[in-house]
Amino acid sequence: DAMIMFPEMAALYDRSEELQEDDENFHGLMWSYKYIIANALCFHHISLQQIEFFMEDFKKRLEAAGRSLRTYYYMREINSRHIGNLLPAEEYGKYHEYPTDDLKDCNACEVSHDVRMALIFDQLEKAKQYSKQIFSGEMQCAEVPETTYDEWIAYDIRKQNFGDARKLAKRQYPMIRNRMEMLCEIGTLLHLYGIIDRQIGTTIFRHELRNYLSCRNHWERLHFSMGAYRLFDHMQMESFSMILPQEFPLWNSEHRYETKKLRDYFYDEAKSLAEKFDARNGNTKLMDALNAEDPA
Repeated sequence: DAMIMFPEMAALYDRSEELQEDDENFHGLMWSYKYIIANALCFHHISLQQIEFFMEDFKKRLEAAGRSLRTYYYMREINSRHIGNLLPAEEYGKYHEYPTDDLKDCNACEVSHDVRMALIFDQLEKAKQYSKQIFSGEMQCAEVPETTYDEWIAYDIRKQNFGDARKLAKRQYPMIRNRMEMLCEIGTLLHLYGIIDRQIGTTIFRHELRNYLSCRNHWERLHFSMGAYRLFDHMQMESFSMILPQEFPLWNSEHRYETKKLRDYFYDEAKSLAEKFDARNGNTKLMDALNAEDPA
């Protein structure tokens, strides 16, 4: 809905010299632009060309106003990570070279991003060093340490370090429970508990399914469904009882569900979204992740 309204907001600002005279209006416009760019990535039908147009227009507005390009280069790094077309490793962190201003993300978000990139490039010691400031409680915000925990848990799954992942997951879940904007992080927990503790996994699934059914964000839905697929793929019982919302397509009045049907349903949901994102992004990263082998 915001995508539809934002061009009207920008046009109103651009044609009004009176609005442009007040720096608070520029601040409001550019923060809105940040949210537009960040969320454009989460909808597979918004093309890379459109996102690139947003980015270049954002940069031009900063330059015209004589502002720091720190936020532009920071978002460029996030976009590359999100889309899966990574920049060379040495290009990450360059945003630190630009002055801070009132358009930058908070320190906790920036450090959490640096942790993510260090783990993606398997720079373990660097990731640990960055994480100290977050896990000590020195840095936090509305999404940190939640997102930092998520990246470490995903890394531990890749490295099969399940003891550490379990400890982090126990701390993280109370922070993200019943938060629709944390469905990606819930998906990671479903994946983890599919491997190490299916009972906890199905409990989390039941609690969070209603948010998934209501969510309109393609990226959040993709990662929840990927996690749910992993959870049910690892379950060894043929069927089990579970109370689920009546709007769930597989709902039945007996409240008994076949594991294979749940697995196949969420695989198909994830596959449909992953293929669309991969087509948009010009790679196969998400389908590769969906079809990757898990440990027994």
